Amino acid sequence: MTNYIPQIHRIKKKLQQAKELDELYKVFGAGNHRYEINPPVTPSDMDAFETNYGVQLPDCYKSFLLKIGNGGRS
Repeated sequence: MTNYIPQIHRIKKKLQQAKELDELYKVFGAGNHRYEINPPVTPSDMDAFETNYGVQLPDCYKSFLLKIGNGGRS
């Protein structure tokens, strides 16, 4: 998998900045998700998903799911 570490760090930083700047959750949708993301998936969960659905997710998306999180509040 390609190294997406710089982008992962940038996304994490921007999510934190957005949460700090939007304390009252005025950005559209923020009142629902409150900038909270579910925990990352495990590599075995990722493999099982791809096998179960017969797909191969893009490396950049896999990095997001493995290093940042898997969805969030809605």
